[in-house]
Amino acid sequence: MTSAAISAVPLSATGMASAAISTARDFGMCIGPTIVSAVALGAAGSDLPHRLAGLDPSTAAAADHAASAGGPFAVLSIPGAVPAALRALSHGYSLGLVICGCAALVAALTTALWLRESTDRRLVPVPATTPA
Repeated sequence: MTSAAISAVPLSATGMASAAISTARDFGMCIGPTIVSAVALGAAGSDLPHRLAGLDPSTAAAADHAASAGGPFAVLSIPGAVPAALRALSHGYSLGLVICGCAALVAALTTALWLRESTDRRLVPVPATTPA
């Protein structure tokens, strides 16, 4: 993306383009994991009750209490509910990985289109100047 940004602007603005892309990348590295984790844990929390339904009532009650107090990770402390909690967390983080893949695809497509545009602009013939 940095190469695409730098090649798409005039030479006098390459420093600003590089800084803008660097800032966007840093922002993405901060907010991206936060969003993916929130989505993943939300999906795991929504999936967990369905996973706990097949357990014996006392284990399910303890796991439900742990989940309401500390989320899906807290259920890992209940021995009989560990497999259900792991499947719910696996479901949630699979969804998070799909989101990461989609974001990477959008970034790749944006870069490809941006590079193509800047290459098309450079292919426009420049009038030749004669030396004085």
